[in-house]
Amino acid sequence: MLLCFVHFVLYLNTYKPIPSISRLRILRKPKTYTGLTLPHKLPPLANPVDVRVLPLPGYLEQTVATILSSALAGVGQLKPKFPFVEPEKSALAYLALYLKGEFSVCLTALYVGM
Repeated sequence: MLLCFVHFVLYLNTYKPIPSISRLRILRKPKTYTGLTLPHKLPPLANPVDVRVLPLPGYLEQTVATILSSALAGVGQLKPKFPFVEPEKSALAYLALYLKGEFSVCLTALYVGM
């Protein structure tokens, strides 16, 4: 079985195939073959958004969505069933306990950062 790997190099805005001997020469001294200049202008910094001024869907998306999606994923994976309780009520109880636990962790992180 013959394996052939063709490598390409960008030259004058076109990609051209290079043989393996030239590829080894380029890999030995790559700085001689590159003329890359980095841009002087950096992208602007992202402005933080005040969640209190967002409409309700945006507020919920920014604050509650990640915790709620992980809680729903936990319900889907574990499928909790408490004894003598309907499955729907078991899932709701699991959601409530999960959100209560995560909310206390979020509050602790919020007040420690102040």
